[in-house]
Amino acid sequence: MSLTVLSDLDDTLISTNMDRFFPDYFIGLGNALKDLGSTKAIRKQIFHAVDQMEHNQDPGMLLSEIFAENFYSPLGTTEAAHKGNILNFYREEYPKLKHLTTFRPEAPELIEWCEQHNILFAIATNPVFPKVATRERIIWAGLNPEAFPYFTTYEHFHFTKPNMAYYAECLGRLGWPEGKVVMIGDDPIRDIEPMQALGFPTFQIHHEKNGYKGNEGTIADVKHWLESINSQPDAEPHFSPEANLAIIRSTPAVMDYWMRFLPSEVFRTKSESTEWDLTEIFWHLANFENEVYLPQWKQLATDSTIQLTVPETSRWSEERAYHLRDSKEAFQKFYLDRMASLDILNSLITKGMLDQPIRHTVFGQPTLAELISFVSRHDRIHLRQASKTLNI
Repeated sequence: MSLTVLSDLDDTLISTNMDRFFPDYFIGLGNALKDLGSTKAIRKQIFHAVDQMEHNQDPGMLLSEIFAENFYSPLGTTEAAHKGNILNFYREEYPKLKHLTTFRPEAPELIEWCEQHNILFAIATNPVFPKVATRERIIWAGLNPEAFPYFTTYEHFHFTKPNMAYYAECLGRLGWPEGKVVMIGDDPIRDIEPMQALGFPTFQIHHEKNGYKGNEGTIADVKHWLESINSQPDAEPHFSPEANLAIIRSTPAVMDYWMRFLPSEVFRTKSESTEWDLTEIFWHLANFENEVYLPQWKQLATDSTIQLTVPETSRWSEERAYHLRDSKEAFQKFYLDRMASLDILNSLITKGMLDQPIRHTVFGQPTLAELISFVSRHDRIHLRQASKTLNI
């Protein structure tokens, strides 16, 4: 089994003087947008927009869309009207903030070591910045942005830290790796606790070596920790009900990214390792949500004593000719039904039904928590299948 590392960026792979970085950043951005108002007013509006991004639970809304809706719209303008000024700021002024960061030579050494040992390394920084800004900071860290499968930005992600759905989205974008998964970061609330809540090992970065043991220390200590993780036997992670809910919320976010940013021809492409193309996978997930999962939640909301049944699904792909149908329609169907499912599930959980046994023709008497776990596993299986199709 392989090892996958998610890593924070600021104060993990690079030292950043946040006490000065953000004030100087807001002054520069305020100057670039001075026709919209004072620096103070713009900063206030940015804080409001970022707050809305951090509270987002909609897997169909990119963070960039939420930012634009809550920053530009209240100021009576649009993102497009100021795109030129924003790009000039990030190209000309933003690089001048580099002096507020400090290069950590151990970071490139760690990345090189991971590459040599076939360890997949993705940068999971809080995606509240645009791609151009995050890319710049990665370069300041002495790293090549193109060396990573992705680095998280507000144009391409739907959730922020510390939402567990953000980390589930990160892993979904990697096709839910089957091997060990770990998180490296400095912030206990935004980096460490959410990934621990998902059930994955974490390593907390500290600025100075100070006798830390085990899963915390400096960036130079990470290699030894990864070696210890790799030496442990593989085990299937056990996801809590909260983690499974975050996972099933993240699935449409991953699919939304693919719909928006992948070329249309890949949806009809099959790989040697999978029998379905992406369109067929989308339709499979859409029909399962519409005809298996959502009806079950509706039935439980009406009468929790009813016995749940499952239709015969084994020939749906052939009978319904998934490969000839439209992937966009499949995604929209899945997204709307999954959101309806999540609303009902939250209602059932609020009523205290999480541990209640359910009568089921296939699974006997599972609890609601176990049924949610089955959905989460089904999602992960097919995102993994999709990643093989896409050769992620």
